[in-house]
Amino acid sequence: RMARWMFVAGPCLAAMAFGFSWLIQLGSVTVTLVGGSYNPCVVLYDTQEAAVIFRGGESNRQAVEDFLLLHRLELRTVVDLRQGDPASCGLEPAQPTVLLEDVPPVGVKIQALDGVPLAVFVQSDGAMAIAQVHSCTVAANTGKGYWEDMPTIGILAAGPSRPEKVDCNLLLTAYSYDWLAEMDTRVLQGPAPAVRLWEEKMRLERNFA
Repeated sequence: RMARWMFVAGPCLAAMAFGFSWLIQLGSVTVTLVGGSYNPCVVLYDTQEAAVIFRGGESNRQAVEDFLLLHRLELRTVVDLRQGDPASCGLEPAQPTVLLEDVPPVGVKIQALDGVPLAVFVQSDGAMAIAQVHSCTVAANTGKGYWEDMPTIGILAAGPSRPEKVDCNLLLTAYSYDWLAEMDTRVLQGPAPAVRLWEEKMRLERNFA
């Protein structure tokens, strides 16, 4: 009798668990690092779509595609933060990829996800992408740049180079860069560190994604 109950109830319980998980994510945006630990991509996603800040690497591209497939996400936005004149990153978003060479001196602003505006700024030795997720700013950079007078960033997705004159409340990183010791702030580090942001709060996880 117990076996028969489990046979009937098992699929129902699994469906309930999936539905509950989906409800938990509803209205939230998750920020995570995907790809190689030294220079990973940054992925922001809700229950249906994803935006990717791409920082280079064929293995990173493949890791992002695998991540999207695993989470059943449509790729809406790609910001290619690689400097120089790189070849196509190979990702195919629903809207045109943002390339640094197309960004005007005053920067450019796009809608990365529904309710998530994202701005890109370029300097001679660095670039920065900043997304507004609810009340929190999320940023990623390539190169150093000199970002004087920039307001404190909520979450900085760390990369090999420390952006000059940038303060943040939380560093999200998969690698122990030397420059992390210079930052007097909280650090969330792990193989797949992630932050889930709701309108009024955020949840930190080391391997949430």
